[in-house]
Amino acid sequence: MNAIITITDIRELRRIPNQVEWTGDFENYVIEAQRFDIRPFLGDAMFYDMMENLTSAVYVDLLDGTEWTYAENTIQFDGLRVALAYFSFARYIQSNNVFMTRYGLVTKSTEHSEPVDEKTIARLVSQARNAANAIIEQAKLFLNNNIAVYTLWNSAASNKPRWGSKLKCITNYD
Repeated sequence: MNAIITITDIRELRRIPNQVEWTGDFENYVIEAQRFDIRPFLGDAMFYDMMENLTSAVYVDLLDGTEWTYAENTIQFDGLRVALAYFSFARYIQSNNVFMTRYGLVTKSTEHSEPVDEKTIARLVSQARNAANAIIEQAKLFLNNNIAVYTLWNSAASNKPRWGSKLKCITNYD
């Protein structure tokens, strides 16, 4: 599977230093996000068709975004590339400072820096995933209202990526 986006797409949304290069590791985060976040949302048939026809005008609008009319209002849809960039960024920051050695997992630090605490990383991951999921909701509205064009779209079978915060309320009435 080829990556739909590059690090440049992610740099347009988040500050990533130029020293961070497009390596196999970074590309793997993008491919994981395609496989585990975008594919379940679109469904297997539509995802496969999109990957085979990335330059088709239909999928260019879905990936790059477009303006469209909903309830007599013009709406700007950001496109799935933006959602994919946020999902990929979340995967990158979650795993970036963990390295596997023959002695186990380690984090790197230098005399000029110290690792960020787990809470900060979790907050940043949650923010990126929440941004991605907001765009997924835009995509769902766009696809549901353009079902005649996106014939492989099945909103009932679509599974929104299951990332972000979930609140549960437990009440004890004793």
